[in-house]
Amino acid sequence: MPKRKRDRRSTEDARPPAQIFGDFQEAGNYLTEKYESELEEFFHKHEDDENLFENYFYHPLLCLLNAASDSPFTKRTIPLVVSFVANRLAEEDANDERESASPFVRNFFELIFQVQGLDNKNFRFNSCKFMVDLLAKLAEKDVSMDDDLCAEMSKIMINDRIIDKAVDIRELAAQVLQWLQDPTSQSCEVTKTLMFHLDKDPSVEVRKTILGLIRVSSVTVPSIAMRTRDISESVRIMAYKILADRRRMNSLSFSLREKIIMSGLNDTSAAVREVVENYLLPKWLERLSGDLVEFAENLDVNCRPLVPRRALPHLLKNKTTEELIAFLRLEDGEKYPKMEKLTPGLSLYWSCLAKYFSERDDSESLERILGNVTQLVHYVDCYYKQEMLKDIPSEDQKDETLFRTTIFINLLELFSFCDMSNEVGRGDMTAMLLDVLNNKEYQPDRRLLTKVMAQLLLGLPDPYSRVDSVLTLLTDLYNPLVEPEAEPTRVISAEEKRALNLAIAFLKKDLCNLHISKEKAIDNEQFAEAQELKAKIEKVRDEIKEKEEEMKGPVIVETQTDDMERQQTDDPHVQYKCLVILCELLRNEEVMQLTQSFHEIMDTFVRHCVSIDEEALMINAFEALGLHSMQSPEIAVKNLTVFYAVLITDVRPYDRVRAKCIQCIAALLVHHGPEKLSIPQEEWEEPLEAMRLGVPINEQGYLLCIVKNMDSESDIIKRQAIMGACQLLLSGRVKSPKLLAKIVFLWFSPTTGPDHYLINMMGKFLSCFSVETPGALQILTDSLLIALDEILNCSHMSDLQELDPKEIGLFILDLTKPGTNKYTNENYHDLIARKLLEKLEFEDSVSTQSTYLRLLVNLAISYDVAAVRDSLLQTVRRIRRSNLVNSKNGDILKLILNLQGQPTGELLDSVSSTPRSPGIRRTLITNKENLITPIRNSGDQEMDSDDDEDSIFKTPPRIIPRL
Repeated sequence: MPKRKRDRRSTEDARPPAQIFGDFQEAGNYLTEKYESELEEFFHKHEDDENLFENYFYHPLLCLLNAASDSPFTKRTIPLVVSFVANRLAEEDANDERESASPFVRNFFELIFQVQGLDNKNFRFNSCKFMVDLLAKLAEKDVSMDDDLCAEMSKIMINDRIIDKAVDIRELAAQVLQWLQDPTSQSCEVTKTLMFHLDKDPSVEVRKTILGLIRVSSVTVPSIAMRTRDISESVRIMAYKILADRRRMNSLSFSLREKIIMSGLNDTSAAVREVVENYLLPKWLERLSGDLVEFAENLDVNCRPLVPRRALPHLLKNKTTEELIAFLRLEDGEKYPKMEKLTPGLSLYWSCLAKYFSERDDSESLERILGNVTQLVHYVDCYYKQEMLKDIPSEDQKDETLFRTTIFINLLELFSFCDMSNEVGRGDMTAMLLDVLNNKEYQPDRRLLTKVMAQLLLGLPDPYSRVDSVLTLLTDLYNPLVEPEAEPTRVISAEEKRALNLAIAFLKKDLCNLHISKEKAIDNEQFAEAQELKAKIEKVRDEIKEKEEEMKGPVIVETQTDDMERQQTDDPHVQYKCLVILCELLRNEEVMQLTQSFHEIMDTFVRHCVSIDEEALMINAFEALGLHSMQSPEIAVKNLTVFYAVLITDVRPYDRVRAKCIQCIAALLVHHGPEKLSIPQEEWEEPLEAMRLGVPINEQGYLLCIVKNMDSESDIIKRQAIMGACQLLLSGRVKSPKLLAKIVFLWFSPTTGPDHYLINMMGKFLSCFSVETPGALQILTDSLLIALDEILNCSHMSDLQELDPKEIGLFILDLTKPGTNKYTNENYHDLIARKLLEKLEFEDSVSTQSTYLRLLVNLAISYDVAAVRDSLLQTVRRIRRSNLVNSKNGDILKLILNLQGQPTGELLDSVSSTPRSPGIRRTLITNKENLITPIRNSGDQEMDSDDDEDSIFKTPPRIIPRL
């Protein structure tokens, strides 16, 4: 095509925009200013023309907006138009007398706004591209726009373009809105829209675009932090970098900053963890002047010490040894910090530094900060006696006690990194720990008791001596020696003394007369009378002796140890302390064989605490019984009845006690199994097969009581029952497809949606079950068919009506895809295909047929196996020929194409033009050991429980929490 000759007319005869736009495509970049000046000259020459826009600009702009978005014409001309319109707006902004936009500018934007609603994608894309470039140009020139134009632009972007079916248009709409947001206002509609689509848009590109342009403020930070849990790795990385660059650590709430750190350090992606460890944490530390102790103190070291313990090691590696030791703030010649300068943050940093040196096998540096065991014991013991036992003013008692306890726990942690070959030092440490446990004046909390019992393993490594020492200590605590009660005494007055003297005188007179009478009777050989007189004499002598003792007053006799008696205490603080110590002792696997040693304390003390109407005591007493029951099936059978009776008959309003009983029952069933517990088969899984999902259960039994409470109104009971069911399935003790289907229903149920802890746990279980459990794919296959039958055939009043059978079916198909389970290579999708086709052949409901066909086209069938493919193809063709399904349903045609060897290669869901939510990111980490852990490992993490129910997300939980 020959090149068009350039128009060389003088500027006096200015060319119209159509010619300028056309010639501009062939001009070099160095002529851009020339064409801009020509366009400006034409406008100023015809500025007074009322129809200037309609006559000269309307059609060229319409052609420009209708051009392909990726064409050179569009890419070169839009910046020219943007520059021209920006100049018009700059002139209006400089004119203080003008209150609204000029007719030309208004007509121009009316055209831009009108084409936004057209079906043609080019119009929508180019008009959005124009607004993006224009707003960026105005921001560069510091030019403002008319408020009415901004309002109209915001309305169109919010209501139409941000939900456009085209991803690139939604990205442009977000870029337009970035210039219209007010991040400081909580009522800003633009900010709310960006936050909403940041959470809900299904496109990774759109979420990344919004994440990069949304203003970071106190209003938007929660939504940005939520993207650290995004399903896309690139979005999570971008979110962490934005938080590191644009937000100081101490400007976030304690809860939010800790959740951000823990989510990053626990992320399944190595790239995300790399960003958190080497970018986010160093950036936050840099803004705290590089002080590691201050970094620790900007986290909750008292209630959630696990967070700084996880974060500090990644920061320690960037410092030299001398710099690390300098943060301990040691004075010259001192090995340890001054006790009055100890803070929770400093003590935690000290323990983290000791662990860091220990893992590096840097014994020299470890010696510099710890010394030997004897010296450290003396230091810690001095802190305990000087600080822990010191009186605290009542107004500061709660906080100060928490601070001192945290410091003492961190000091005890230091013993884990000492050389315990020193017998003397280890003995001193053991004596100090036992003294802490035996102190009747100081009542430590559970955290401290747990840490003392853990460190006692270092001092008393032999389980026999450890059990003997601790049980002796517990006996002295809950059943102490007491002096026998003395009779009450009174002070004798002077008048009473005179009366006693007079009575003694009369008694002595009578005694003398009796002696005379006795002598006479003997002389007269009246021996019977003499014997009677002798008895009276003895009686009078006793009376005289009593009177004399009474007159002397009470006699104080020193009580001997042999005379003291043991009496069980009724102090609830001592009882709680003893129960916690006992539970911590029983958690250690080395004491599993020492069953006989615990019989007495269980019968005399723990069972007594069960009967006390005090929730905290009952919980710990049941936990002790459950741990003791792990030692043998005989003990478990005896205690199972106690747990079961409390669960079904106790009318006291203690949900946590019932949840603990459910936890104990489930753990014992997992640990021992029904055979060792003498549970007959007809009482085990057979009742499960007879139950109906969504229908209340009335039968009784250990297993059914767990299943029944999965629908409890109490959240804590419901959570524990679901956890127990997951444990039983994962351990292989129960192989019920109905129970598995019930768990899947609960995972998708709206009622469990707010419980992030439970959602994460069930997600981990389902992933781990499909991979780690033998026979899991067969159970999942059966549960799929059961789930579909229950949902598709449920009544209109059933809660199952809220569930989508297609969504549940596709989820189970993903769990059963070939190669999922490590114990089998069999393709269970072939079996599922046959079952679904059998149901489809006899199904009349159009909606049910649609569900079956949607699942069939998403199966990973063994297309390379001719026998399977031909058999299924023959069945599908027979169904189609018989008009058993709706002929307009495209899924059956797609299924036939797949079976004929022409797979379409994409799911129907992926071609939907409606934006769908990216959904909650379910981090399914396969960790079987964490799921089937019985009561033994259900203890506290170091105050790492998360009670913030209003938080935007929760860290991945443990399966068996402390109740």
